[in-house]
Amino acid sequence: MQSIQQRSIACFRILHVQQQSRNGIYMNRIQCMSSEQNKWQPKKRLSRIAMNQLRDLNAMAPEQYDIPALSEKFHISQEAVRRIIKSKFIPTHEIAQRQEENRYKAMGKRQKSFRKPGTDSEKRNYNKNNNKKV
Repeated sequence: MQSIQQRSIACFRILHVQQQSRNGIYMNRIQCMSSEQNKWQPKKRLSRIAMNQLRDLNAMAPEQYDIPALSEKFHISQEAVRRIIKSKFIPTHEIAQRQEENRYKAMGKRQKSFRKPGTDSEKRNYNKNNNKKV
């Protein structure tokens, strides 16, 4: 059994570590904002749909889906989550449609680069029963 003093020391350590991590996040944010050369360029970008899901989760249950939890769930930095939640930008219908078209074009280009040339067409040209070209 732990004594009251041991429990209070353990709780103090946990709170101290949490406070240090919060201070670290805050200091990192200040450093990013202060330097002119380091513009905000996240390593991973989310789609509009994912951003809306992130905002909805935070609005429904802010205790459960706080910034660190959302950061782990969406595999992005805590600063990115903070900026997404804070942002109120909603694109017009035309801009959103253009962005979706560009996204589908980019997906098509990536899929073509992953496919090996000739594999799909060769499979279609062979008959399943006798393995001869049709």
